[in-house]
Amino acid sequence: QGNALLSRTIPSSVRTSGPKSRRCPRAIASWTRSMIGLVTARSMASITPGHSVWTTLQICASGSYDTTTGQFVLPTRAQERYMIYDAIINGARMLAFFGGNNPRCWNADDTAHAWSWTFWNTVLKGLIGEINAISPLAPALVNADTTQALHASDPTTQVIARAGNADDLWVMAARSGTGTASVTIDGLPSTVTSGTVYTEGRSLPVANGSFTDTFDRWGVHVYRFDVPAPQPPAQPAVSAFAPASGG
Repeated sequence: QGNALLSRTIPSSVRTSGPKSRRCPRAIASWTRSMIGLVTARSMASITPGHSVWTTLQICASGSYDTTTGQFVLPTRAQERYMIYDAIINGARMLAFFGGNNPRCWNADDTAHAWSWTFWNTVLKGLIGEINAISPLAPALVNADTTQALHASDPTTQVIARAGNADDLWVMAARSGTGTASVTIDGLPSTVTSGTVYTEGRSLPVANGSFTDTFDRWGVHVYRFDVPAPQPPAQPAVSAFAPASGG
């Protein structure tokens, strides 16, 4: 049976130093997608507390294909994106992707080139572009010491905030609940009034440190906010007066 390494990391192409822990429990296909973050968090807490962990995510595993019919199923882009950000939100400091070399999940074009290039071109390439070392998100991904958990109105939505470059703040949110939900996230600085949604080409208002957005199941939104510096306190007024004449 195929194995998957489960632990913590930062996105592909961003290298980390220091201890890493590896776990090989069973094929990722046998885990629900919402287990990725849970196993990552448990690895961080119990196996390598205080150290970085990597998470290895599925391309093709033993549960992905039927040995009798030859049929196979690979994660959709939305599913793979959820697994990536679920791992990061729960502390992953590196990511790897498992099973692209498994011929049981290849189509004819993949067989000709001996790797899952169809999956790369249609799913993984764009996702790696979101999180690699030259992406706009990269400064926040390597700034794990600034991680702050934010509150979400939906209990199946996990949210963290991290500082990026200069005065910007990045928020990553991933939802595992069924159906579609309107989710309110709060805990932003009171000076933030609006933000943009990474890779989605839209913006949203912020009021009193909170904002609301819509999430499907396995939905992920990543937000960027400019955080204005707080206004300095007003200087006390000084009254002018004429000195009394001496006598």
